[in-house]
Amino acid sequence: MYVAHVLGATLQCFPSLASTPEAVSSCTLAVERIIYDDIHAMVFGAFQRAFKDADAAFADNLTDIRREQKYHSTALLQLPQSQQEDVNGKRSHQPVLAEDLQKAEATLVTMMQETSSPLLKLVLLCDGFRSICCFAEKLHQSASNADMLIPILCAFLVECPRLCGAGSDFVAEIAFISFFTNGGGKGVEGYVLTTFQAAVQVIAAVDLPSGHAKELELFINDDESEATDETEEDEFFDAMCVHKDTTVSVADLAA
Repeated sequence: MYVAHVLGATLQCFPSLASTPEAVSSCTLAVERIIYDDIHAMVFGAFQRAFKDADAAFADNLTDIRREQKYHSTALLQLPQSQQEDVNGKRSHQPVLAEDLQKAEATLVTMMQETSSPLLKLVLLCDGFRSICCFAEKLHQSASNADMLIPILCAFLVECPRLCGAGSDFVAEIAFISFFTNGGGKGVEGYVLTTFQAAVQVIAAVDLPSGHAKELELFINDDESEATDETEEDEFFDAMCVHKDTTVSVADLAA
C-alpha cells in the first residue's frame, strides 16, 4: 500500500512517467528500489519465519535427492569448454552445467542475493526462466511446454546447490515475489512464478523411501501416466494465495 501511494504521488507529479507501460514499469522499479533497500530485511524476515517449515522440507528433500547419484541429470551437464586447473594445478575434467543453465543460475543467484525490489526480482526470475526454456528447446528439439519444463526445472534446482542450498530460503523467496507482485499477474510473469511453484511442490513431495521418484525424470514415457496428488501441492503454498483480479505486468519481458 505504501509503495502504491508513493508511486501514485510520483506519477501525479510527473505525468510523463505514465505515458507508456514501459515508463510505468521503470518508475515502479525505481520507487521499489528506494523503499525496499531500507525495509527488505525486516519484511523478508517475516516471510522466512512464515515459510520456515516449507523451506526445511524443501531443503531436506533436495539433500536426500542429491545424495542419490541416480538422480543427477547428465542431460543438464557438459564438459567445460576451457579446461580449468584445480587447486593442485591439474586440469579439471568435471562436467558443468550447460551454458544456458549457467546463465540461469547466475541470474537467479543475483536475484536472491543482490536485489530487494519484488518487481526487479520478478524480472530476473523471468530472465533466468527464459534461459532454462532455451536449454529445454535445445534438449528436446521442440517448443517448450509445462510438461517438459517442470522436470527440467526440478533437475536444475537439484544441480544448483549455490541457488538452493541449506539456508537459502528459496521457498520464502518465491513467496515474497508472488505476494508483492500479485502472483506475477496474468501474463508470462504469472506463468513463470506458477512453474517455479510447481517445481518446488514436486521436489517437496518426493518420498524417496517409498521408491523411485519418476517425477524427477527428464524423459517421461507417455504410456505410463500416474495420478498426481494435488492436495499436498495445494497445501504447500496456501500462504501464497493472491487476488487473481489484480494484474501487474512487466511489458518488456514478453518481447
